[in-house]
Amino acid sequence: VKNAIVSKEVDGYYISLVIEQITEKKHFDPKSNNQAVGLDIGVNLFYALSNGQIKENPRILKSFESELRIAQRALARKIKRSNNWYKQVENIKKIHLKIKRIRQDFSQKASTQLIENFSQIVVENLKLKNMTKSSKGDQENHGKMVKQKSGLNRVILDVGIGGFFRQLEYKSKWYDREFVKVDPKYTSQTCNICGHKSKENRKTQAKFECVNCGHKENADVNAA
Repeated sequence: VKNAIVSKEVDGYYISLVIEQITEKKHFDPKSNNQAVGLDIGVNLFYALSNGQIKENPRILKSFESELRIAQRALARKIKRSNNWYKQVENIKKIHLKIKRIRQDFSQKASTQLIENFSQIVVENLKLKNMTKSSKGDQENHGKMVKQKSGLNRVILDVGIGGFFRQLEYKSKWYDREFVKVDPKYTSQTCNICGHKSKENRKTQAKFECVNCGHKENADVNAA
């Protein structure tokens, strides 16, 4: 054991151990003959693969919105810092903890499935900090499309892209896979058949149609 960290969650105490394990890398042959795969993280979809496979976005936070709204209203009706107020705060924390664990569980299973099936996984090198940056601006420079950007930020954070990529990266090392990050520039506008690049190729958020060769495909699959 290298170190141990004790943490307190709303439902109890947990201990996290960091251990040094001297062993050979785990190895098994990928189940798929198509050993290399491109992966495009989406908003409507959780991800799309270059072989045409897609994984739906579970929208975990959205499924708990009603429960959270009711819990927040109940909190607002209680006397602040009373015993019942503190109990309701704990209830809200438990809901958020459940959301966090469901998201982690989904991400762990999705990343393991990819590691089992492919020997090389290629993803976009996304600047997540910039993508989720607030668009409110300041007193001198007011933000644009604040409501839309806020909604997009919420979806991106709910997907948990950063944690998903971290899991893919460390599992790739464990199982002797290759994890590659590439420049995402123009991937959504470039036809994967003829290579023609144009913003006119992306008809809608979901539809891709190349103006040069006429190739039609799901936009996220094309980007992958």
